[in-house]
Amino acid sequence: RIESWKSAALMFKANPVLGVGLGNLEVEMPKFQTQGLREMLGEKYPRVVKILNNDNRRWAGGNNQGASAAAGEYVFFLNSDTVLQEGALDAFVRFMDEHPEAALAGCRLYNLDGTLQRSCRGFPNILNLISESFFLYQIFPGSRTFGRYHMTNFAHDTVREVDMVAGAALMARKKVFAEVGPFDESFHFYGEEVDYCYRAKARGYRTFFFPGAVIVHYGGGSPQPRQSYYENLFDGLRHFLVKHHRGIPLATMIALQWTGVALRVPIYFLQGLLTGNAMLFRKSLYYSKLLF
Repeated sequence: RIESWKSAALMFKANPVLGVGLGNLEVEMPKFQTQGLREMLGEKYPRVVKILNNDNRRWAGGNNQGASAAAGEYVFFLNSDTVLQEGALDAFVRFMDEHPEAALAGCRLYNLDGTLQRSCRGFPNILNLISESFFLYQIFPGSRTFGRYHMTNFAHDTVREVDMVAGAALMARKKVFAEVGPFDESFHFYGEEVDYCYRAKARGYRTFFFPGAVIVHYGGGSPQPRQSYYENLFDGLRHFLVKHHRGIPLATMIALQWTGVALRVPIYFLQGLLTGNAMLFRKSLYYSKLLF
């Protein structure tokens, strides 16, 4: 299913997935976007099932809505700001068919400029947040210890069991989704897939990264102010930590999260001064607003 909010134009760049041999595809979007769109979908892609909403159900709500209406053995959650490369969907389904141990799976994502977009990572924990907060994953990218959160020590070129995969392109077995339950709609914008993979693992299910399916991910298909992006990332991690941890571990991880934010204000500001890069100044400002 493809969930879309104010990104109908980008969604149609994913034409290949709309036209290939799928049993059912759900496309969910708000009604104000649908002037002429219902007819366009109906004429060009008669097999597409449209789910039209009056408001933004956000990522979790929209995907839950589509999954509940989906038929078939697998549910493929695909962001609207993506373009599947040739053969990606067939390869993805074939991987799931041939690997029954894979309950959830993600694939290789690329940015528009052709660079790799890291699409799997470790779960947030004390060690991983130390690596994140103090930039250790950047200082020691090949380290098995400090690279495990962002998986900077993984070339994304082999099949591998991982903690979690990006929700931009997430394949799930329908029976697994039914057992684990829907995405948690209390997450506002980020963290839903982290939470979902965590819950699946707690039930004994395994998540895999599969490099044989390739997708270009634009990122930011649903518009939001840049400050909101940083706030949503911060809030999504905080929500995950509070939901799944208690006591001293929780307090430690929250302190590490704040430490990481506080460090980024002067570091990005100084880097901006030294390099003249305006984006670094803006990042410093964004993080400072999280503190005050």
